[in-house]
This record gives sequence, C-alpha cells and structure tokens, in this order.
Amino acid sequence: VSVETKTCRKCGGTFPEEAFYKRQSKCKKCTKEYVKGHYLKHRESILAYAKEYSSKNKERVKERLQKYRDEHKEELRRVYREKYANETAEQRASRRRAGKKYAQKNPERIKGYYLKYTYGLNLDEYQALLESQDNKCAICQTIFSPERSLEKGHVDHCHTNGHVRGLLCQG
Repeated sequence: VSVETKTCRKCGGTFPEEAFYKRQSKCKKCTKEYVKGHYLKHRESILAYAKEYSSKNKERVKERLQKYRDEHKEELRRVYREKYANETAEQRASRRRAGKKYAQKNPERIKGYYLKYTYGLNLDEYQALLESQDNKCAICQTIFSPERSLEKGHVDHCHTNGHVRGLLCQG
C-alpha cells in the first residue's frame, strides 16, 4: 500500500496526507501555530466580532450549542468528572463559596435557573402567571408580599406530567 505524501510549504517537511487539513499546503502542526499566532495578534477584534455575532444571533447560537451538548453528552460528562475528580477539599470549598457569592449577587438569575430546570418555566412565564393570578395565591387568594418578589409564589404542578397549575402561598 503506497501512502501519498505532501511537503509542507512552511516547515519543508514531507508527511503523509493525513498530517494535513483538507486543501491546505501547511501541515497540521504549522497550521495550528499560524492560527494561534493570528489569534494572539488579533485577539481584541476576534472577541469583539464573536460578541457582536452572538448578540445578533442568540437563537442560532443557542441551538448550535444545544446540538453540540446533545451530540457530545458522554464526552462532556467524562471531562467534567475528570476535572473535579482530583479536586482537594480546599478547592471544593472555594468553588462552593464562589457559587454562594454569585447566588447572593444574582438571585433573580438563580431563580430563573431553578424555574427552568424544575418546571420548564422562564422568569417571564413565571411573572405572567403571577400577573394572571393578580399577585394572589391560586387557592386562598392571599396577596403575595411585594418586598419578597422572588419568593412570592410556590409553583403548584402535577407530579405525574409536570403540568404547572398555578402559584400558591406558603400558608
């Protein structure tokens, strides 16, 4: 079996075709070095473009990210497990402190994550549900406290199918 070879125009080395990306005249090693150098040289403009693109194409970016996560679920789990497997107790405590600090600074965002993960509701849907109930408990009609806006109502839902029925007070 003869192996086709190519010569890299950058380093001059002769390598099998597998050492080159498709339609490239530089070997993979030289291409990676070039890309890294280009990124370091133009980092600010690349990041600005990426930020602008992301803000203009939020749904598209979100769909692409979700597709990637779905296709690489096992690999991502393995990487995550490996990342935290050798974590010391001190590192774990530090990560937890940082998480608690973030939660204190961003209670609305944390509430949003909780609602989305637990009930499939986003904050706008939660607020719409609250408004549709005139800021009152669905059962006893007690008015929810305005100063505790994020703790207003507990989500009443069916445990069989997850259907959200309304918001209830603690009483």
